[in-house]
Amino acid sequence: MAGNLDLNTIIGTVLSACDPATKLQDCVISEGGSWMDAGSTEIFEICYAGVVGIGFGAEEAAQDWLNRARKQLSVVDVELLA
Repeated sequence: MAGNLDLNTIIGTVLSACDPATKLQDCVISEGGSWMDAGSTEIFEICYAGVVGIGFGAEEAAQDWLNRARKQLSVVDVELLA
C-alpha cells in the first residue's frame, strides 16, 4: 500500500503531473499492482493507498480516485482533532 508515502504526498505527486492518470498508473505499477488497458472506456477501478476510484476509463477513474483521496484526507484530519 503505497510503501512509505503518505496520502498527501501521493495526491501532490499525481496532481503535479502533466497526465495524472498516467502518473497514478506509474505509482500503482511501482508498488506491484496491475493496470488494464488505459485506452479502455469500460468500467475502470483503481485501488491504491487505501482509496478506490471508479469511472468509465482510466482518466475518469483517476479523477474519481483523486476526489476520494482528498475526502479521505479530510476525514483523517477530523479524526485527529477528536
